[in-house]
Amino acid sequence: FAEYIYIELGTRLYKIPDGLPDSVAVLTEVMAVTYTLDKAKEFNSFSLEGFNFNDTVVVQGVGPLGLAHIIKARLMGAGKIIAMDISDYKLNLAKKFGADVVLNALKTTSEERINRVFEETHGRGADIAVECVGRPEVVPEGLRMLRKAGMYLEPGNFVDCGSIPINIHEICSKNLRIIGMSNHAHNSYRACMEMMERSLDWFPWDAFISHRFPLEQAQDAILASMTDDSMKVLIEP
Repeated sequence: FAEYIYIELGTRLYKIPDGLPDSVAVLTEVMAVTYTLDKAKEFNSFSLEGFNFNDTVVVQGVGPLGLAHIIKARLMGAGKIIAMDISDYKLNLAKKFGADVVLNALKTTSEERINRVFEETHGRGADIAVECVGRPEVVPEGLRMLRKAGMYLEPGNFVDCGSIPINIHEICSKNLRIIGMSNHAHNSYRACMEMMERSLDWFPWDAFISHRFPLEQAQDAILASMTDDSMKVLIEP
């Protein structure tokens, strides 16, 4: 939260493409975390595993991280994308960025959401589920939504929010694979910036930024980011 920063010798820097607006370039870090989907692609040489063309993707939580995964999944060839959140504002925004089905977790039960996923996938279950809520208690539900040999991506619980009970039989009997993701791959930064530059007309990128604050109102910006009616909050020094 400063107008200037000192860059130490040896720091890795990435030049922003000339055609990428600053208001979109600030999304590079959160887009880089979607490297989880790239990792899932690496497994598609195995029978039934990984992220394949036209796969169904469930995204639990569509704050900035979840919205970024919806964008990336759509660009990487996902079929049906199912988004879940407690905010209608965020779910409506998820539709604009490519979600096909949205479910409000405050207006549905866990069993209703699981059943809906199986209905949308002809009884198979989702191929990929991504946890972007940041609350460990949603993980068991996400695992139950997966098909056999499905994959669960976990970039959301990067802060320790405690432990939860998990039915290990769910993982064993369905041959599930869980991929954790803390931080992000350094080689995804340039790729994400170039992707966003190419897709400026494909997505309503300006809608990704819900609020803008001057540096003097940084505290207000942080509080705004905690509300249900916010997406990415931008501080403009």
